[in-house]
Amino acid sequence: MTVKQAPHPFAAAWPRADQRWDAELPAALGTVLDAVLDAVPPRPFATAHRWWVIVERSEIEVHVAGAPHGASPADAATRVAAGTALLAVRLAVASSGYRPVTTLLPGGLARSAVAVVRPGVPAPPTPVERVLFAALCTPRSGMSRAEVPLPAVRARLRAAADAERLLLRTAATAEERARLFAHLPARPVPAGGLLVLLTTEHGLPVSGLRAGQGLQRVLCTAGTLGLLATVLAGPAELWPPGRPPRPGAVPQVLVHVRGRDEPRGQVPPEEPR
Repeated sequence: MTVKQAPHPFAAAWPRADQRWDAELPAALGTVLDAVLDAVPPRPFATAHRWWVIVERSEIEVHVAGAPHGASPADAATRVAAGTALLAVRLAVASSGYRPVTTLLPGGLARSAVAVVRPGVPAPPTPVERVLFAALCTPRSGMSRAEVPLPAVRARLRAAADAERLLLRTAATAEERARLFAHLPARPVPAGGLLVLLTTEHGLPVSGLRAGQGLQRVLCTAGTLGLLATVLAGPAELWPPGRPPRPGAVPQVLVHVRGRDEPRGQVPPEEPR
């Protein structure tokens, strides 16, 4: 069994010298998995607990600290963070020549396990998987050099969210931003650029894992368009304080997207609403 852990203030870095890959997993998968997991931010939100990946004989497990099925915003943020690692694992399996077979919140494993990925039938990666893998491992390799029109950016980011069954809203103008924040807690955001809100139909544990996978797709897709994407907020900042969100369009992640040559923009002071 091989264990890979996300960097964490209270945990050591991933072990490397004594790693061993069991024979039933493709031998080349080890190097590929190292590459993608090294590229995944360990904690996109300060409130998230750590995640780690365990490689067993025939499967790859994603685990989290805290309460994997808990309803608190911190537990929800942890599941989103683990979801970003989960998409990386799926891309690693696909890029190794196998269809990834994914189970969310599997039974029969340690309580900390939130997902399992197994190599399925041999098959080449899809064109989208190739692009996402390159964007994750070598961010500048697939970068667009031409300026991409805003409607095309919105469409590409929406397609990335759709692939993980997420709802995506974008806001560029002052009017769009006002509508976006009409039902969100007031918070300062950078001026300029494009705001992207990822939402799910409900706040159940599986939704956070899907949101994390969608977040990773959006970040990689923005990179292929030559754009910079920054995570601004997660469930702990976007959910109503003291109570779970209502089903419908549950906000999971807020992202700011801008051109690489575009000023970052100042974050105005927060004003009472």
